[in-house]
Amino acid sequence: MARNRDNQRERVYRGERQSGLQYNKTNLEPLSIQECQKFVNRVIARKSVIKVYGKRRITVEAGRGGGRAFHDWSGRVISLGVWARQPIVLLHEISHHLAPNNVLHGPEFVEIMLKLTRQVLGKEAEEKLLASYALNGVRTCGTGGKVRKVRCPQSKKAWLEEQKWLKQSAKNYKKGLTEKVA
Repeated sequence: MARNRDNQRERVYRGERQSGLQYNKTNLEPLSIQECQKFVNRVIARKSVIKVYGKRRITVEAGRGGGRAFHDWSGRVISLGVWARQPIVLLHEISHHLAPNNVLHGPEFVEIMLKLTRQVLGKEAEEKLLASYALNGVRTCGTGGKVRKVRCPQSKKAWLEEQKWLKQSAKNYKKGLTEKVA
């Protein structure tokens, strides 16, 4: 079976990085593999998750080196490098396991990711992720499975404007400009 093209992969990754939900690689200790397994077990044992996706068993294992996280297409294993041992990355990988038909980073995946973020990390974390996804043009599924762009929550409009300004400032800095250009 051919997999769908992963059109918004980089936008999803960028959105998660810019949300501020990922740990700084130097500031916090990563979770151990055992702690990651407990976290995954708690998430997939939630009544709301079982009700929608059924009972699942996902095994967490140590990946090679300090880098990437990935899931296998069988839907049973998450492999984590040291850096990836953090809640937001775990939710990302769990979302892959729960998404139907290996949708990669498509709208269905994003909808699951947002729901899990709200249920596990809370409303504020979900709003940060929503705002960051909106900034990056990520698409999600709305009611009835209709694909739409992620909308920024009203409470995060100022944050979104600040992110746009920071993005523009970084571009200006690379061009040698030091002041904000209107």
